[in-house]
Amino acid sequence: MRARKPKTTTCFQCKTEHPDQHYERVVYNKHELHGPWAGWRMAGKDLVSPDGDRISPHRLAGFLWTERVKKRLRRKT
Repeated sequence: MRARKPKTTTCFQCKTEHPDQHYERVVYNKHELHGPWAGWRMAGKDLVSPDGDRISPHRLAGFLWTERVKKRLRRKT
């Protein structure tokens, strides 16, 4: 009798995700990003850089607001 190779469970949605990746995504809300954001990831509510620096949505919105105001002030002068 030939021994069967145990079947690895994958994500029911994508059918390609490894069980450990699925667990991280579902339980800890950790998502890998692609394209120009490669190396970055989502972890809970924070965006995490490849170096491990975290930024919350509120803080990121503050940075974007500051840049928008600086740009507006440069146009006025």
